[in-house]
Amino acid sequence: MADAVNTLPFFYGNITREEAEDYLRQANVGNGIYLIRQSRNYLGGFALSVLHSGRCYHYTIERQPNDTYAIAGGKSHRTPVGVIDYHSQEMDGLVCLLKKPCNRPKNMQPKIGPFEDLKEKLIREYVTQTWNLTGAALEQAIISQRPKLEKLISTTAHEQMPWFHGSITREDSEPRLLSSPRTNGKFL
Repeated sequence: MADAVNTLPFFYGNITREEAEDYLRQANVGNGIYLIRQSRNYLGGFALSVLHSGRCYHYTIERQPNDTYAIAGGKSHRTPVGVIDYHSQEMDGLVCLLKKPCNRPKNMQPKIGPFEDLKEKLIREYVTQTWNLTGAALEQAIISQRPKLEKLISTTAHEQMPWFHGSITREDSEPRLLSSPRTNGKFL
């Protein structure tokens, strides 16, 4: 369901709140103009940025454990688009009604985050190795199970990183840190 957000003309992808504010102000169409971007704080969530009275407001659209979406403390909806549709009719905690989407400029694609390619690679590897699928069956499994796969990958991806050493003692960790050729920024 969240995949459909990527096709929306007012979804900007992985942009900062400052970039969102710039796009909203450049559009210059008044109160209630809005856009959606990928949340940088909530995995699988989105941020709704709205312009009202010359000021930008940002709301997190969180993905709930039951795979619905809601602005914190608000009514749950099946999709992020459902949240937008609802808040076009009801303020329900927002500063104003959502009136007009701020569409991306022509030929601009949503900005991809630095970990999107890695996430996709890890999902494909997991499905291929765990379920022994290839081709169309692999693609169908990924499509039908994407939210669960993303959650699984997000909680286990660190285990495949070169800096991850599992459960080790302090006595084991100190020599590993000291043996690294780097002088600053070492971590396990």
